[in-house]
Amino acid sequence: MAAARFKFLSKLVYVFVLSLLTMIISFPIKWIGYQLSLHYGVSSQSTASWLKDQTLDFWIQYPLLALCAIVFFWLIQKRRKRWWLYAWCLTVPVTLFLFFIQPVVIDPLYNNFYPLKDQALERRRY
Repeated sequence: MAAARFKFLSKLVYVFVLSLLTMIISFPIKWIGYQLSLHYGVSSQSTASWLKDQTLDFWIQYPLLALCAIVFFWLIQKRRKRWWLYAWCLTVPVTLFLFFIQPVVIDPLYNNFYPLKDQALERRRY
């Protein structure tokens, strides 16, 4: 039982290290994109806010990637020849789930949503 727990923990650590490494490697490119958006006036986001968003990205992606990795490792272990087919079949409902949950759960973590103050514009919108 302890060995199974250790395998599970090692998979979580593996995904964490891989996610962290990916974040570190892609950070300079994201930073350049952030600086360019400031330079051309596309964004007015502060550096602290941008760094907070990057950290939030990591902590949203890591649990999702960890869950996917655990399911994929389990599928590989149980279905050695056709694991990829089962994994592919799982991507459709997972993608649909994320599609519907993003505006309700994930987007409010990054943005403040509030009703329009201009009532004429609100009526014209519909």
